Amino acid sequence: MDKQYPQAGPNLIKERAGVNRFASEISDLGLIWRETSNSDVGIDGQVEFVDSSGVATGLVVAVQVKSGGSYLGGDEHSIFFYPSPKHSNYWREFPVPVLLAACL
Repeated sequence: MDKQYPQAGPNLIKERAGVNRFASEISDLGLIWRETSNSDVGIDGQVEFVDSSGVATGLVVAVQVKSGGSYLGGDEHSIFFYPSPKHSNYWREFPVPVLLAACL
C-alpha cells in the first residue's frame, strides 16, 4: 500500500518567503513584527512602531502579505492586486488599519 502525504507546494513556499522577507525588512527598520501564530484568514501579523529612542509606541497596523504571481500582476513599473470582496470588506472593517504588503 502506497502512503500518500500532503505536499508543500510552490504557493506555500512563496507565501512563507514573502512573510519572511517582510519580517526581515521590518526588523531592519527597527520596528516590531508579530506574526499571527494561529489560523489566519487575512491578517499575517502586526507591526508595532518604535520611536527614535527605541521605545515601543503601542501604535500598530495589521499586515497582510501577498507574494507570487497567483496574487499579483503588473510590470516593471507597477504592481496590481484585486482582492476578493470578502477580503476587502474584512480589511475595511478590521479594528486597526490594515497594510497590504506585496513581496515579489
